Amino acid sequence: LRGAAALERLASSPDKFLNPLLLLILVCQLVSATLVGVLAEHQFGAAGLIVATVLEVVVIFVIFEAIPKNFAVMHSDSSALFAAPIIEIILKFWPIKWISFVLLSLAHAVLRPFGNPEDGQKVTESEIIAMATVAHSDASIDRSERDFIRSMLLMGVTIVREIMIPRIDMLTVRSEQTVQEVLDYAVSEGRTRFPVLGEDIDDIVGVVNLRWLLKELKKGNGAKALSELKMNEPTFVPETRKVDTLIKEFRGSKTHLFIVVDEYGSTAGIVTLEDVLEEVVGQILDEHDEEAVEIEVDEEAPLPWPRIVNARLNIEDVNDRMKMALPMGSYDTVAGLVL
Repeated sequence: LRGAAALERLASSPDKFLNPLLLLILVCQLVSATLVGVLAEHQFGAAGLIVATVLEVVVIFVIFEAIPKNFAVMHSDSSALFAAPIIEIILKFWPIKWISFVLLSLAHAVLRPFGNPEDGQKVTESEIIAMATVAHSDASIDRSERDFIRSMLLMGVTIVREIMIPRIDMLTVRSEQTVQEVLDYAVSEGRTRFPVLGEDIDDIVGVVNLRWLLKELKKGNGAKALSELKMNEPTFVPETRKVDTLIKEFRGSKTHLFIVVDEYGSTAGIVTLEDVLEEVVGQILDEHDEEAVEIEVDEEAPLPWPRIVNARLNIEDVNDRMKMALPMGSYDTVAGLVL
């Protein structure tokens, strides 16, 4: 595309063109304001200052600010491709670059005793999330795109407890069950991995998956109990582990299922690689999954509550999708709010 090469060069180092460009804009505005003021005073006398001020505000704001910027927002790609080569030509005028460099160096020297001036130029994660929220409110991006941006940035602060399958919802098998029994259970439930319990749910002695079960069945071990065979060792992670760290652990391990434990060592739940992926891209359904109804209309319920909401739904999602303002707190879900 014409202008693409110039645009790529400018985008790779925005400071090199933004500062000189801002200086050039400032100089043009000051020169135009001075000239209009002198001409207006010469033409209208004492009233010239008022005329010049009104004229400058209308012309500069409407013609040189509002119209170009709004047009650029509506046609960002074509505007950027058109303007990039022109900006590069302007920047070849060395006095602009030299003067802007000197002025910026002076500003940095003044600000240096108060901290590094570069620190204030960094965009924080919260600012990006806020921009994504505003973009969603303006219909510039849809909800899934906003959630994707938010999830990627919050990976470093989201903990396993927020995405795990809680203990009450775990599907498990017992060590005394046979390979054939567990295989039949896996087929009926449409699942491929199970924690294996010893005495109780806090005594997890192994993890089995569908591939392992089929291999043992092929060896003729279908009638043997799981405890008689060499199962995969369970991997335990604390419920406070950060999700971004968990991803690295999944990459370094040969299992896609970890056992989550609380501060007392009791089983809090399980977390799978699929849970982590769903935290980023949203719910992933396979041929065995049924799409959960998170919010459904209850025609018989009295207003203003004509909805039945899944208790595990995130409070922020409820507020966003139902245009409500449920209070936020130490809890994450509707169940946490109610309880």
